[in-house]
Amino acid sequence: MEDLIFSQRGKLFFMKTATRFVTGLGRSHPVENGFAWHPTLGTAYLPGSSIKGVVRNWAQEWTDTPNEIISRIFGSVKKNSGEMAGSIIFFDAIATAPIQLDMEILTPHFSPYYQDKANPPRDWYSPIPIPYLVVAKDQPFLFAIAPRNNDAIGQEDLERVEKWLKEALEWIGAGAKTALGYGRFKQQKAWQEHTHKRKEEQERKRALANLSPIEREMVEDGYDRDPNQFMAALTTKWLNRMEDESTPKAEQMEIAEKLARWYQQYKPKDWKKPKGKNEAKIKRIRVILDRENI
Repeated sequence: MEDLIFSQRGKLFFMKTATRFVTGLGRSHPVENGFAWHPTLGTAYLPGSSIKGVVRNWAQEWTDTPNEIISRIFGSVKKNSGEMAGSIIFFDAIATAPIQLDMEILTPHFSPYYQDKANPPRDWYSPIPIPYLVVAKDQPFLFAIAPRNNDAIGQEDLERVEKWLKEALEWIGAGAKTALGYGRFKQQKAWQEHTHKRKEEQERKRALANLSPIEREMVEDGYDRDPNQFMAALTTKWLNRMEDESTPKAEQMEIAEKLARWYQQYKPKDWKKPKGKNEAKIKRIRVILDRENI
């Protein structure tokens, strides 16, 4: 799932249940009271549509965001309007490890009174305890969002929704019985750091995939991140490869151009007025570059 979200320039949030969490109580279930199980993973989860509803409610009720921005992000609530989809995609929140389930019991003492106010709220109605399953505290879940279009507006909306999602989960919760304190979440900072590193690595791999073989190899040698490392590679490897007769002419020129660009970026003074060891190296590079102009 991480690869999918990162490929869409989305965001991941690793969070734990701060309170007990329950969803799907109205579903049919062998123990009478329902529980939302993921249809393929068989674990507790929160549907993306439910998360979207929670965040939309937070944005409308607890922020000063203009209605046109909310409509753009979450989509139209009118059917057949042609503008149903919003700018942000909400994925199902799934457990990242086997979770612990607990049992809760609800005992409605005054059911006849709630059904008909003509019945007095007295204690002679023989209440029947109703058991139901809940997710325990401190259980890990993964939340994910992504922009529908990877443009400036999509990224701007993504930043907004990231903030709203975290606030909504921490303050009002998700799932059923939130008015009683169920469904609150808290962030897992250690996992967030792990995710940040994974995202950087994914972006680096994506950038490398768009480079030529020569560029990719130079990057691995420290071309754009470690001048000392690349200077060593330039001295012992790239100059020799550039001049090697077995190297195709096009590759020789590409290497020379990349080495010249590297000098101009990281050692501009040496490139303009070469001295010492750099003088010989730069001369070798310019020989190849000048050959193109002959």
